[in-house]
Amino acid sequence: MYGIYDRDKEIKEAIRAGERALGSLREAQRQLNSALYYLSDGINESVLMKGLRMR
Repeated sequence: MYGIYDRDKEIKEAIRAGERALGSLREAQRQLNSALYYLSDGINESVLMKGLRMR
C-alpha cells in the first residue's frame, strides 16, 4: 500500500545500506593497505639502491 510507513522495512533497508557501505569501506581499506605496502616497498628499495651507490 502506497503511502503507509513501514518502519520495519525502512530499518531493514537502512541496515542493508549500512552493510553495503561497510563492505565498500573495507575494500577501500584493503586497497589502501596494498598501495601503502607497495609504496613503502618502493621507498625501501630506492633508499637501499641510493645507499649502495654512495659506497
